[in-house]
Amino acid sequence: MRPDRLIIGECRGAETFDMLQAMNTGHKGCLTTCHSNSTRDALKRIETLALLSGLDLPLHAIREMVVSAIDTCIHLERLPHGKRKLKQISQLIGLEGQVYQTEEIYPSTKGVSHVIDTHACYA
Repeated sequence: MRPDRLIIGECRGAETFDMLQAMNTGHKGCLTTCHSNSTRDALKRIETLALLSGLDLPLHAIREMVVSAIDTCIHLERLPHGKRKLKQISQLIGLEGQVYQTEEIYPSTKGVSHVIDTHACYA
């Protein structure tokens, strides 16, 4: 059985490494959730959780997996009354050195709307 899409519940621990591997197997789209304070923090959290797998991989290898697996991050803010509001959408461009390079899609820094690839992986 080969699914077209992967939808993975919240990533919270060492299983995040397995999730990144699964997201890098050529599926047309993937989706997962994690807790963070921003889209950039979500990327850092995913790499930290992947390191919990205990495998002896260098950090730059994990970051390469993150860049390969994730195209777009969406951050929702929880409001005091419990509802959530779209706060930020960032597209992951790549790595420069060992720093994630992102482009803000929402709120837009360019004053224009961006189209998000319909075959992207979301985190």
